Amino acid sequence: MSLVDAIKSLLGRDLSEADMKDIAQYQKVFEISDEDPIVVVLAIISAYRIAIQSMLDEWEKKIMLLIELHRQTLQEQSSFVAKDLIITVGNLVASTNIGVKYRRAMMAAMFFGGMFAGGVVALVLRAILH
Repeated sequence: MSLVDAIKSLLGRDLSEADMKDIAQYQKVFEISDEDPIVVVLAIISAYRIAIQSMLDEWEKKIMLLIELHRQTLQEQSSFVAKDLIITVGNLVASTNIGVKYRRAMMAAMFFGGMFAGGVVALVLRAILH
């Protein structure tokens, strides 16, 4: 059995071209033939190396997916918090004495002065009251 066949049987799948080149390079560098008993050790080492490398690649994909999902969740949560904060602050300002005066002054200016003039008066009143 050749080194490539032994690794295929250990992994239970076909090898990629890069893995096959690496295995051929091992055999060439160490001058190991397919009949040499050390092929068993090389097959086990290579099979574990390939399995660990493929596992790390899968982990990296999953981690990137989790980071993206977490980012989206944080964006959604921050939008909810911001909306709630705006509503809370708006209700707080509306319930204060200045908020009530401002609303009354704004409504009076809009009623008596029309849209344009009322808007200008409302801005002046807002500046005066704050």
